[in-house]
Amino acid sequence: MKKALFFILFITSITSFGQDYNLIIGDLIRENRYDKIPSVLNKWQKSEPDNSDMYIAFYNYYINKTESKPIRISSKDMNLNSGSPIVVYYNNFIHQIDSNNLAIANKYLNEGITKNPKRLDMYWLKISQLIDIGNIEGFFSEIYKLLDLNNDKKWKWLRFNDVLITSQEDVFNDRIANYINEILNHGIPHTTETIELTEKMIIQNPFDLSFYILLSRCYMELGEWDKALNLLRSINSKKTNSKFRLSLPELRDVEIKFLTARCYYELSDLKNAKKYYKKVVNHKYKIMLDQIAKDEITKINKLNKSK
Repeated sequence: MKKALFFILFITSITSFGQDYNLIIGDLIRENRYDKIPSVLNKWQKSEPDNSDMYIAFYNYYINKTESKPIRISSKDMNLNSGSPIVVYYNNFIHQIDSNNLAIANKYLNEGITKNPKRLDMYWLKISQLIDIGNIEGFFSEIYKLLDLNNDKKWKWLRFNDVLITSQEDVFNDRIANYINEILNHGIPHTTETIELTEKMIIQNPFDLSFYILLSRCYMELGEWDKALNLLRSINSKKTNSKFRLSLPELRDVEIKFLTARCYYELSDLKNAKKYYKKVVNHKYKIMLDQIAKDEITKINKLNKSK
């Protein structure tokens, strides 16, 4: 898995000037000749010392430079804390990263950001790593710094090859929403901070419904089922209004129905819970939620029979 991830990360950092270096690195990865990569990176650095993608390539090399085998673990068994800088959680696997390699990786990433402060993908790498190693305080700190930069309307974000990102606000907001979703999915006990961040995003983006959905999930984490349900009802009425934005609308629609059913269930309204779980089962957008909904309907039927 490590080598596959390493390859994916490298091939996404192709630049017009460094293209040959990336091709060489890609060939070395395919040939399992990892020992030859540092010399290529050093040549790239000498040739193009300010190249954004060169810094990302260095970062990716050192962040993946570990001999430990990944250990499968469920998110509920994770012990995330800011005092474990060599543990990385990725796709339900724990990876142990050598702390020296982690420090070197971050050195290159921070240098890259200093020299190329508009390369948004570098910030994403930094923030993603903070979640992976369980430094959630650092995650929130860096997110707020990034929001301050993004609020400067003259600031234009770039992606690989230093190309201007199109639909900047949508790209930026969707990634922030993904991070909040990741925090909630991992069950990380920072719900208050997550609510504050989500509410801030709603204030800045009042027509982006993704953040309203995430806020409802925060309320559910706190057991505030009435507040979550009222918010979900509001979302349901707004999503047909063209001035509101909802990324991946079909996926979000089935998610809203599933969350609504859960709220009704927790509020002991089994009739409406079953009604909305059925809507999930019959939804044209089929994801794994439909099987969970079927199981919940079976549970509700058994509860009704026992009355």
